[in-house]
Amino acid sequence: MFLNYTPWGIRLLPVLASLTVYIVIIGLVAAYRKYSILSKARTRTIARIPLHSK
Repeated sequence: MFLNYTPWGIRLLPVLASLTVYIVIIGLVAAYRKYSILSKARTRTIARIPLHSK
């Protein structure tokens, strides 16, 4: 883990900060990939729920 070689070491705040940065970067990459796919190529999930009762 690279935090061991930084001046801050492995403490709670540097670990939380690095995880937050990682999650934000991965989320941005996922959003970019999701919206860069053509709408016809995207998969759809359709849930059919009957709304009538007996």
